[in-house]
Amino acid sequence: MAIRCDNTPLNASRLYPRMLHSRHKAFTLVELLTVMTIIVILLVVGIPLLSDPANSARQTARDILCGHLQDARAHAIATGNPTSVMFPDYSNSKVGGKLIGIAEVEPQTGSASPYQVKKILQRWTPLPENIFFLNKATTGASEKTLFDGTDKINADYQKSPLSCYYIVFAPNGQITYPPSTVAQAKLVLAIGKGFLKSNAVVPTQRNERGIVFDLLLINRLSARARNLDPK
Repeated sequence: MAIRCDNTPLNASRLYPRMLHSRHKAFTLVELLTVMTIIVILLVVGIPLLSDPANSARQTARDILCGHLQDARAHAIATGNPTSVMFPDYSNSKVGGKLIGIAEVEPQTGSASPYQVKKILQRWTPLPENIFFLNKATTGASEKTLFDGTDKINADYQKSPLSCYYIVFAPNGQITYPPSTVAQAKLVLAIGKGFLKSNAVVPTQRNERGIVFDLLLINRLSARARNLDPK
């Protein structure tokens, strides 16, 4: 009896149909729906942030503020000298509500302000374009801000005098000025988009809740800033 030798290659699909089927298993409907849901959530959250540069500008302003607060605090601790973070008021039409500076200060008597500038430590830093420090009258917030105070310190900017609101760190790293009083126990700063007109900021960013701004509570012990009412 003759034996036939067939050299035709074997079809793997005939020998291992179940193995091949398991390798090419498709996504289930539940998995596809889950992926689509995640994509939609990312788009809904991410698109407003990417499409609104004002949100990014406010974040940059917050970072600048927090950096200056920590730098002033560190300098006061390292040198033992009271150190101030300064904010020009709205009386200067070019830089009012727009700059942050750091200076060593010293107590003084016989003046409306209990401190005077001893030495400016670094160059003034501007906030991003169209971002300002705001007061309560502008924001309509329930909390008074540093820009609602009355006490100011005198400083120089490009050889021109500036009247500034200010915060003072003691050598122990704590904020001692402005003092915590019943009238203003919290130390608050507001940041928002606008333009300066007639010694006041006119806000230009709004949503369904009203004026858009960040209301930052400054911790007197650590100088960390917490957003009380992000809009």
